[in-house]
Order: sequence, then C-alpha cells, then structure tokens
Amino acid sequence: MSQTSAAGHPLAGADAPANVLATAIPCYLPERNPHFRGRKDDISRLRESLGRSKSVGVTQQVAVFASGGVGKSSLALDFAWDCFASRPSKYHGGVFWCDCRSRDISSLADGLASLAGPLGIASADTNDPLPVAQKVRERLTNGPPSLLILDNVIDAEQWKDKDWNALIPSGNCSRLLTTRAETVGDQRVPMLSLDCLSEADARELLHSYRQDVCLEVKDDSVKRIIEWFGGLAIGLTVVGIYLGIHTSVTWDAYWTSLNKKGFDAVRDTEDLAAPADYANRVDAVIDDVFRSLTPAERRTLFYISILPGEDVSDRWLIELLTDDLNARKIAGSVPPGYSSLPEAVFARLMRRGILLRLIETTTRKTVFLHQVVRERLRELLKLEHSLSRELSAHVRQLATRLYHRSREWTRAIAESANLVEAQKLLTSMVTAEFDPDVYTFTALLSKAATFDEAKAVFNQMKGAGHKPTFFTFNTLLTKAETYADAKVVVAQMKEAGEKPDEFTFNTLLWKVGDFQEAETVIVQMEAAGVELNARTFNRLLSLARTFDESMAILGEMRSRDFRPQLYFVRNLMWSARTYEQAQAVAAEIEAAGGNLGELQFKALLSKATTDEQIDAVVSRGERAGFPLKLRALNRRLRTAESFKDAMGMFVRLLESGQKPIWHTFRGLFTHAKSKEEILAIAHQMQAAGVQPKEANLMKMLLKTRTEGEAQSVIATLESAGIRIWGNNMKSALPAAVNYPEAKRMIEEMLAKDEKPSVVQFTSLFSQHEGLPHVEEILGWYYGLPYHPSDPLNALVASLRALGRVGEAMTVVLQHPHLSAGQRLMREFQDDARTLFQSAKTKDPTHPTADLALGILAMETNRLNEAKAHFEEALLRARHPKKIETIQSKLKLLG
Repeated sequence: MSQTSAAGHPLAGADAPANVLATAIPCYLPERNPHFRGRKDDISRLRESLGRSKSVGVTQQVAVFASGGVGKSSLALDFAWDCFASRPSKYHGGVFWCDCRSRDISSLADGLASLAGPLGIASADTNDPLPVAQKVRERLTNGPPSLLILDNVIDAEQWKDKDWNALIPSGNCSRLLTTRAETVGDQRVPMLSLDCLSEADARELLHSYRQDVCLEVKDDSVKRIIEWFGGLAIGLTVVGIYLGIHTSVTWDAYWTSLNKKGFDAVRDTEDLAAPADYANRVDAVIDDVFRSLTPAERRTLFYISILPGEDVSDRWLIELLTDDLNARKIAGSVPPGYSSLPEAVFARLMRRGILLRLIETTTRKTVFLHQVVRERLRELLKLEHSLSRELSAHVRQLATRLYHRSREWTRAIAESANLVEAQKLLTSMVTAEFDPDVYTFTALLSKAATFDEAKAVFNQMKGAGHKPTFFTFNTLLTKAETYADAKVVVAQMKEAGEKPDEFTFNTLLWKVGDFQEAETVIVQMEAAGVELNARTFNRLLSLARTFDESMAILGEMRSRDFRPQLYFVRNLMWSARTYEQAQAVAAEIEAAGGNLGELQFKALLSKATTDEQIDAVVSRGERAGFPLKLRALNRRLRTAESFKDAMGMFVRLLESGQKPIWHTFRGLFTHAKSKEEILAIAHQMQAAGVQPKEANLMKMLLKTRTEGEAQSVIATLESAGIRIWGNNMKSALPAAVNYPEAKRMIEEMLAKDEKPSVVQFTSLFSQHEGLPHVEEILGWYYGLPYHPSDPLNALVASLRALGRVGEAMTVVLQHPHLSAGQRLMREFQDDARTLFQSAKTKDPTHPTADLALGILAMETNRLNEAKAHFEEALLRARHPKKIETIQSKLKLLG
C-alpha cells in the first residue's frame, strides 16, 4: 500500500475542509479506501475505547482481533482517516501507520523511522534506522496527543518481546492494534472482536462497486452471494471488483456460476480482478487461518465439512472428538473451567467465530461453517487421502451407532422447539439419506402452531406418499381452531378407514361451542362404542346452561367415580339461587378434593338469609383463614326485618370500633322508608365521610324503589349535604339523540369541574348514531382525568351491534376483564385469538396480550394454556389491582 503524508493528503487541495487546512497535523497513512462501507457500531466501539478520560502515565490503547480477510486493517485505516480529517484537535500530534507483520526488530525500526519526515525530525545520513526510530518514539511519547496504528501484530510473543516493546511509542501516543491473535498477553490492552460483515454492510460494500445492488435486505442473488462468503470482506471485495469491471454480468448469473463451480469461480474472479489492497487470495486467507489452529481444531473443522446437512449437532462433534481422544489421535491438557478437552476445543472455535450457531434451543444446538470455508476445507481434505478415509469412516461409525434408524431423527424432530426448526431437521434427515416415515411427519405435524400450518404439513406428508394413521389424524385434530374445522378432520379420518377413538371424540367435544352440540357428539361417541370418561363430563359441565343441569352432571360423575375439575365446580357457587344450593356446591367442591376459597365464601354468604346461616359461614370462613365479619354485618343489615333493627346493628358496629363503608349504608337504605330515616342515614354518612357514586347509589335504590322514588332519595341526601359523585346532568345525558351530543354534555360537565359517573359514561357509549372510529373514541377517553373501564362494556356492545367486531375486539385487547368483552371472545374466538396473538408477537412485553389470551383460553376451556398465559401476565403486571385480578384467576385454576 502506498503511504500518504499530510502534504500529499487528498483532502489538502482547494476543496479541503477548513479544519484540515488550518491544523495541518502530521499524517502518515495508506491511501483511504473509497469502497469502505458500514461498520458503524465497530467504529463507535473504537471511539469509545480510545475516547475515555486518560489517566496520568497510562497509554490509551485497544486491539481489534479477527481472522484474516474479515477487514481489521480496513476498519483501522478508515478510523485513522476519520480522526485525521474530522477530529484533528483530538490527535493534533499526528495520525500514523506502522506495519508489524515481521518479528524482526529492524522491520519495526524501519516503520517508525519512516515517520520522521512527517514529524519534521532530521535523520542522520546512515543506514541504521534505529536511532531515528528512537527519536520518533521519544517525540510521539512526550509530544502532543497522537494516534499510531500498529497493523498486523502477530501474537502475544511479539507484543511482549522486550526489545520490540521498548521501541513502541507510549505515553501521549494512543495505540490501535490489529491482530489475528485472541490476546496479546497484556491485560492493559482491551480486545475488541470483529465479526464478518452484516448483510446490510455487505450490500453497501457491493453497491460501492455496482449501483444495481439493492441496499434493502431482501431475498435475492446478492443475499445468496453474501451468505456463501459468510460476510468475508476479502471475498466480497473480489466479487465487487470483478462485477464492477464486467458490468454485463448480472448478479443472478454470477450466483449461478458460484453455486455451480464453488471455489473455482472465486479463483477465476481473482485472476481477472484481484483486489490491489490484499496480498493473499481468498483460499490463501482461509489456509492461513487453518494453519494457525491446533490439530484437534483442524480435525473438528474437517468433521463439520464432511458431515451431512448444513448444520451439525454439538453432540456429534463432542462425541467424535472424544473418540479421537480415547484413540490418542488428539492430545492436550484440559483448560481450567472445562470438563474435557473436546469441549474446550469446540468452545475455542466458537469464540473465534470460526464456528457459528444455526440452531440453539434447550433441546438442540447446532453449528455450521460458511460455505466458503466448507468448500476450501473439502479441497484440503482431498489432498490428504489417508486422513480423508479415516475421518469418513469415523463419521459413518457415528451414524451407524447413533442414527442408524430414522426413529432417532423423528425423536429429534419431536423434541424441536418449533416448526421452522423441525423442518430444518427434516431437510437434514433427507440430506443424510434417512427416509422420513409417517411417524416422522406426525412428529413434524405436532410442531405446527396454527391449523393452516398443520394442514400444510399434512399435505406435505401425503405428497411424500405416506398414508396418515389415526394418530396422525388425532394430532391434526388438536390443531383445529374451530368446531367446523374439527368436524372436517374427523370426516377425513373416517374416509381414510381410521376409526375415531376416545381421544378423537373428547378433542372434538372440546371444540364445540354449546351444550346442545356437545350432546350430539356424546351420541356419536356412544354409537361408536367409545366409553365416556372424566374429561367428557368435565366438558359437559363447562357447557351446562343452568344450575340444575350442572348439578345433574355432577351427580352422574359422582356415580361413575369421576372427579370434576374444581374450576367448573367453584364457578357454580355464584349460580346457586339459594343457600341450600350453595351448600350443595360446597359439598361437591370438597368431594372433588378442593377447598373453598375467599370467593366461594363470599358467594355462600351472599345466599345466607338467616342469622344462623350467616354465623355458620363466618365461623367456617375464619377457620379457613378468611375474615368475613364486616361482610357478614353488611349482609345482616340487608336481611334485617326493619329499619330500626338495621340501625341497631349499625350502632353496635360503631360501638365495636369498626368503620362503616359504602356497602354498610346500602343495607340501611334497603329498609329506609321515610324522609326522617333517610336523613338519619345521611347524618351517619357525613360522620363516616362516605361519598357514594351516583351509579352505585342509583343501582342499589332501584332494587326496592321506582326511579322517581330513587331520585327523591338522592335529592334528600344532597339537601342534607351529602356529595354524590357525577350527579349533575343525570337526566339530560340519557336523552341525548346521538354520540356527539352526549359527548358535548360530558365535556360541559368536565368544564364545570363536575365528575361524570359510570352511568353517564355508559349512556355516552350506548349511543349508536354518530359513533366514530374506536381509536378516536379511546384517544379522547384515555385523555380524560377520570376514565373508568366499566362503561367500555357499553362501547363493546355498541360496536358489536353495529357489526364493527374488529374495533370492538381492539377495546377487549386493552380491557380483557370486561364482561361484554368476554362474551365477544366466546362468540368470535378465532378473531380474538388472531388479534391477541398478533399483539404479543409484535410486542412480547405487551401489557395486556397475555392476560387477554389467558381469559380467552379460560372462556374456551383450555385451562392449561390459560394458566401459562396468566403466569406470563403476572410477571409483567405492576398495578396492584391487576396483580390481584391475575392472582385470583390463577387461584381458580388451582
């Protein structure tokens, strides 16, 4: 490479930047590469490493290491030119380059002596460069801040050589090393690893030679060429120069030639367009790296080059090397921290970036070589006939010992993490000349995430000439997302002559959406001679339409010694109409091996009508660790015979030191008839500081009064000084003729500093006429200082009524706890699952996606799936109320 001093610097012409001309700092660098592209992150790392505050007596330095051909020197050179041209104040003592590829101290002295001219150091007329080199060292060490590039440092032995190291400038001279060594044996030198070019950077490099390269990452011939070379800078430079000269050759044509001829195509390219900046050919660079490896590392790479498939299992390589170690074909000590020499050999190749990961999961890990390296290794192995025969025989022994039957491949496919990985394994299986059978494809089918993917695999299997078995059909059936899809699979199963079994019918049963359809499946099940089991009855229990129907199913299960799922039985507690029915449910829960939780005790208490029943529930709840005294008192207030009795209970509550809450006053209002009684309650509410919401107050009053009587009670309370939230414009809002008018009334209330109630917001969202897009609605609503979620039930219902299901589902994703949303989920299961899963895929940390998926799974009776989603949601939940909601659902699932 030719060197350029400051005077001959290309920027030092008429159009040079002012800062360069003004500073005229010393410079001795190779000419700047006009085709250098990308590496922004790597350049940033260099700036950071050399830009930290300098401690007194400590030399700033960093080393970039990588295998040959990756582009270390190109990166260092561009960084140096950038420092010279754009940051002259940083290194106003100069920016310099010194080649260190020789261990001879005189070579280093020559390199440093060549810097004397740019530094203005007079040199004596002598053939000995050492005195001049020492003057250069002295100037750079003690002079203004400077930067010295030490290119191609060989290894730690060279760096630590006493004479060689003594001649290198330090002090005020920052040092940037490039080396192929992983370490230079000096902890004071940070080592920065350099990877091959990314696809984006590689495209920029090729674009600098040919403008017809698309810079956007896409699947084309350019991508395939980049992948073939593995992003190796020297290889891509060769291609860029060649195609820059031969503009009539298309990228498709070059890829066809490269794919067909392999390394011969690269050599032909080099013969016609060798890069001037590289001393070695591509294969010579790979050979140089290969020669630097230990015998064990070379054998490892040879094994990978001849093993079938694009990727190779870590386990295979470790086992092959272990065989070699036992046969004394490799030797060496085990480094600290490793359990064996083969593992250490493998780890070092990974660390150096020679081996790269293709698949890494909890069940399988594989590595691969870039095609350019694999091609050259095969050529090298052909030159050593005896070694080639030995390694090939060893690989065949391994295949016979571990993978002589396709069942091993099938098991690997069954253990894979997803369909993409499983398909790769299937491709490797075929490449290794193992024929997949129906069981292999069934294992592949089990990896499908959607019914469409499953059908594609099913058709792939039939296309390969395999007849599906009943097990294949059952696997496909589990992937069906609707009852209609499931019925089609069962019909295909019967047409193929396969008899549905218990698993088939139960899977079909869990796809149905209502009890009546479930009864049809039961009839088919019995006609086929398939016995009903606990799973069958649990599904019926989940679909039961009435309390009596549920209890009948439980009785049938009990007679057959089947245990019901506790989740379904616990939910029955709220469906009970009487205390006796609730007690019967409690008995069923205990018979099924469960315990009553807090929700069940609350439900049981809500059914109690006598003091004896209330006392029994409270006593039982306290033994189970659930305090219910205040709730029991509220219940007693509501069941009291008169206002006088209720007020007596209330007074005893105050005397016991307990503080009344809104629910306590609800019991008093149940019995209050006269204005005096209502005013007495108002007095107690003022004393307790209770301020009810209009929505809650109206809802409670309307259970025992007409609307006019309820409004009269509210007026009496207000006249007594009780502030009722959201009580203004209560009669005007429901009279609004459309959404815009109702919204205007809400905004008028807000302007007057009045807080709208839940009822008023519900009235707003119940308006169908003029209802805008949901994004506009929610944007406005969330911007309000007070936006409770309950009124959004009305919004979901309105959007559903207008046929705008997609918009309604958007609300449900944000608020999956809404009762209207859960009804929508049940009605449009596929739409809900698609939206919720898409939200999670786009943003794995989505605040409500897992909660929505969990509730959807519960609503469609996929309880294990629901539990997994709730556990994920709990990890991200921050709001106490949300955490409590998720925990209660997990508790229900047991």
